[in-house]
Amino acid sequence: MPPAGWAVHAIALYKQLAATRKDPLTGLLRRDAHTARARRLLARHRDSGAVVMVDADHFKAVNDTMGHTARDTVLAAFGLVLGSSGYGGLFS
Repeated sequence: MPPAGWAVHAIALYKQLAATRKDPLTGLLRRDAHTARARRLLARHRDSGAVVMVDADHFKAVNDTMGHTARDTVLAAFGLVLGSSGYGGLFS
């Protein structure tokens, strides 16, 4: 394969790998990717770092009473809010 063909192939593989790091519904990092990024950030900013836990209150009630479509809409909106939170791409 010519070098240009390898470059195109490498780019395609990189995009596929990057896509596996994010949840397709929310656009947020999956657990493994988020954990790796958080560890790097905490190692770099030891004394000035913080850990934040986010919980969607009453999410089970939305899922149970309004169904899967509403659940997916809420998850996508939640992901949009976290992804645009201004924390330097920590969540997405």
